Amino acid sequence: MTAAAFADRLTLYDRLHAFPSATNAEHAAAIGRCRRWVAKWKSRIGSPPHPDPLVACRSRSSARHHPPPAPTPHVVARILHFRDTLPDQFHRTVGPKTIAYYLQHDPERTDDPLPRSTATIWKILRQHQRIHTPPRRQRQPLQPPAPWTELELDFTDIPSIIPDPDGKRQHAGEVFNWIDVGTARPLAMIADGAFSMERAIRVSAAVVLRHGIPPLVRYDRDPRFVGAQQMDDFPSPWERLWLCLGTTVDCCPPGRPDLKPSVERFHATLKTECLRPAWPTIIPDAQAAIDAWEPWYCDERPHQGRACQNQPPAVVYPDPPAWPQVPATLDPNRWVVQLHGKTWVRRVSTRGSITVGGNDYYVSRTLAGQEVVVRMDAPTQELVVYHAEHEYRRRRLRNLITTDLPFEQFIDQLCAAARGEDARIRDRQRRHRR
Repeated sequence: MTAAAFADRLTLYDRLHAFPSATNAEHAAAIGRCRRWVAKWKSRIGSPPHPDPLVACRSRSSARHHPPPAPTPHVVARILHFRDTLPDQFHRTVGPKTIAYYLQHDPERTDDPLPRSTATIWKILRQHQRIHTPPRRQRQPLQPPAPWTELELDFTDIPSIIPDPDGKRQHAGEVFNWIDVGTARPLAMIADGAFSMERAIRVSAAVVLRHGIPPLVRYDRDPRFVGAQQMDDFPSPWERLWLCLGTTVDCCPPGRPDLKPSVERFHATLKTECLRPAWPTIIPDAQAAIDAWEPWYCDERPHQGRACQNQPPAVVYPDPPAWPQVPATLDPNRWVVQLHGKTWVRRVSTRGSITVGGNDYYVSRTLAGQEVVVRMDAPTQELVVYHAEHEYRRRRLRNLITTDLPFEQFIDQLCAAARGEDARIRDRQRRHRR
C-alpha cells in the first residue's frame, strides 16, 4: 500500500509538470484517486512543483505534532480520590472506565480538560502507586555441576506407539532417560511398554551394576518413583534402593519440572531428532532407533548447553564416570538412617493404634482420639511416641531385615515391596473412580 501510494504521488508530480492547467477532477480520474487526495498532495507538492520529486512526494507522519495537554493537578487529585473512595460503594476496586464516568459527573469539576483515554487514567494510577507493578523476575542461569555428579531421571512417552483405545494405560510406550547434568550425556535410555515401580527398580539395578553408584539422582513425584501418597511417611521401595546404596536423592516438588531442566530438554531433543523421524510402532524398533541415534548425539552433534559450549558431549567429556561399584552385600535397613529425627503427628484410633509407613503401632486405648507426636530414632530403629510433650512409648520398626543381603536378593525384596505398592496405587485409583 505504501509503495502504491508513493507511485501515485510521483504520477501526480509528473502530471503537474506536463498538464499544469488540468483540473483536480482530471488528475483524480487519470490517477484513480479522489479529488480530495489530489488537492491535498497538490498543495504539498507546490505550485510550481518542488524541483526534487523525492522530497515533494515523501509521506508525512500522521502522529500528532503537539502532545495533548497533561492532566492538571486538580484532575489527578480527583482521579486518585475516586480510586480510593469508590471501592467502599462498589465493594471492589474500580477501573478507569468507572473513574472516567465519575469525572464527567464530578460536582467539583472545573474547566480543566479531562482524560479522554483510559490509558491516561491507568498511567496516573501507576505513577501514584495505586496499581502495583510486580518487579520483573530476575532469572539466574544454572551453573552446570561437576561432570558425573548429578543425574536427572524421568520418563517420556513414545508418540508413535498408539495406546489401546479400550485400555487404561495413557502411554503404550515410554523411554526411561538417565541424563548427567554436568556433561549432558545420556547414561541410559531404556524403552518399554509397561513401566512400573518394579520395572524401574530392575532397570536402576542394571544401570548401577554397569556404571557404578552415582552421587545424586534427581526425579519428580511420579508414582513409579515415590509410590502412593499415603506412603509418604517412609521412602518408596525405589527410593530405598538409592538410600541403601548411599546415593543422595532429590525429589522435585509438584509442578516444578524446571528443577530438572536437563532431562526435560533432552526429552524434546529425543523426540524431535530420533523418535519422530524413525516413527517406531513397536518397542524393539524404538529401542533400536535410540541405540543407533545415541552415538551420533554424543560424538557428532554439537550441544549448545553451558556444559559443552557448542561441542559434542563426548568430545568435551570423553571419560566415563568413575563411580564406586555395587558391593556384594547391602544393609537393607540403611534407609532408616536418612529419617533420623523426622517427626509425624498422628491421631490415635479407637483401637489405640497409630499408622506410620503403612504399619499399625499400638500406643494405648486411653489416648483414643488424641494426637501424638511420633519421632524416628534411627540408631535404635524405633519410633518414639510423645504425648503432652513427654515421651510416652517406644515401638520397634516393623518389617525390617536383620541381616545384610546379597545385591540380587536385595533387589528381589524391593521388587516384592514395589508390587505391593503398585497394588495399593491401583486400589486407590479404583476408589477414586467410584
